[in-house]
This record gives sequence, structure tokens and C-alpha cells, in this order.
Amino acid sequence: MPSVQEITASIYGSWRLALIDRRGMSWFNHSIEGFWRSFFVALLLAPLAAIMVGYQLGHAAPHIDGGRLIAIEIVSYALGWIVYPLAALFACRLMGLTAHYVSYIIAYNWSHVIPAVVALPIGIAALLGVLSLGAAGTILLIVTVAVLAYRWFIARVALGADGLTAAALVALELLLELLVYMGAARLL
Repeated sequence: MPSVQEITASIYGSWRLALIDRRGMSWFNHSIEGFWRSFFVALLLAPLAAIMVGYQLGHAAPHIDGGRLIAIEIVSYALGWIVYPLAALFACRLMGLTAHYVSYIIAYNWSHVIPAVVALPIGIAALLGVLSLGAAGTILLIVTVAVLAYRWFIARVALGADGLTAAALVALELLLELLVYMGAARLL
């Protein structure tokens, strides 16, 4: 588990990267220990995922088994944190970018915090009826586009990749997220 100092520095580094400041990379622990500790973000953000699962349970069709829904969501959440880093390892090997793979995944993992913090109030506002579902959906679509640009920038900076290669990695991430989501939806 990372120290409070490492968590704070990593979140700050993520924030700097979100502001298109490549110096944000200097705030991460680039060691192999930092790599493994960056997966702590999954635990850090798990309560937000649990809130969404709770919302799904409250609005699920009567025929959907709540226990099954929770199990599927837990497995897909875990897969979401494993599938892309593994696929990115193979993609980086194919593209000759493995020298900076560890730093890339560290920044990639910590980069999940900023969008979660941005999306949370939008989701809460929609749940409370302050925002219509349509308005919340539109705002979240804009946030999603910004997150894709953010991840593109991270791939460029962390890996030293050209724009097209960074775009290919973002497309790979998006494709894998969709596949995990569709697989979970099928199981329901």
C-alpha cells in the first residue's frame, strides 16, 4: 500500500497531467514498487463503484438477481484494472515502447482519480434529480471525450509515443473497456 505522501504526490501528478503539464510525470514513484502500488487506485475508487452498483440494484428489473449482479460487477471491476495493463504490455512490446511501460501504467492507473472526482458530483446531481438524466449524460459524454484526450496525452508523455501510437493505445483501452462491459451485460 502506498504511503499518504505517495498517494498525494501521485494524485497531484495526475492533476498536473490533466492540465497538460508533462512535468506531472515527476510526481510519480517510477519504481517497480510504485508500479504495483499504483493499483491501489482500484481500492481507492472501489467505494464509488460500490455506490454505482447500489444504484443499479435499486433500479434493476425485478427478475435480476442482486447477488449475481454484485458478483458480475466485482469481477468486471477487477478485470477493468487487469485487462488493459496486460494488453498494453503486449502492445508496447510490439511497438518497441517497453522501456517506459512501468511509468506509463503508473500514470495511467493514477489518472483514474481525476475523472472519478469530476464524474461523482454529476452522478450525484442526476441521482438527486438536480440534473436531468439527459443533461448528466451529455456532460458525462464531454467528460469522456476529455478523459480520452487525457489518456492520449499520458501515453505521449509517459511512453514518448507519437500521436498515432498514443491514439492506438487509447483506442485499445476503449475497446477492452467495451468488451468487459458487454461481457458483464451478457451475463446479466
